[in-house]
Amino acid sequence: MRNYSNIILCSVLAAVLVSCGDGKNIRHSQKNLPRKAGIAIIVNASEKEREDIQNKFILAGFSVKAIGDLNQNKGAQPKNLHSDTFKIDTYNLEINKAAALHDIRNKLGANYLVIIKLQKRGMSWGRIIDLRTDELIWIENYAVQIGDDENSIINHFISAMGE
Repeated sequence: MRNYSNIILCSVLAAVLVSCGDGKNIRHSQKNLPRKAGIAIIVNASEKEREDIQNKFILAGFSVKAIGDLNQNKGAQPKNLHSDTFKIDTYNLEINKAAALHDIRNKLGANYLVIIKLQKRGMSWGRIIDLRTDELIWIENYAVQIGDDENSIINHFISAMGE
């Protein structure tokens, strides 16, 4: 059985880092995303925008195995955060996340999961999880600049991931 503690730790770390942005760019990288790497991408974008993003990653030399919508499975927030039902639901959610990461690797053949949250103002962010080790290997919070659009932000992330 896989050790799910790394996945849970990565999820918590990602959530904390996203919420701690103070308008400054933050980047941490254990290693770069290798060109030609098999990747799955999750991004908050329309279908047309996801196609454009996929093409940008392919042109940059990555092998895109799949691309999905970051907003697709947002559920309603529970009213009572201390209930036993919430604790069970949270535990099941974490197990489901772990199973989903396993499926992305084994069924789609992706070695890395790239997660990008695009914002028109404020902070856009990107994360990379190495699906072979379940480690969060790259984090960036990017303060959106005047004149930035989806294309410039995606180009920035692609460049930064491969540096």
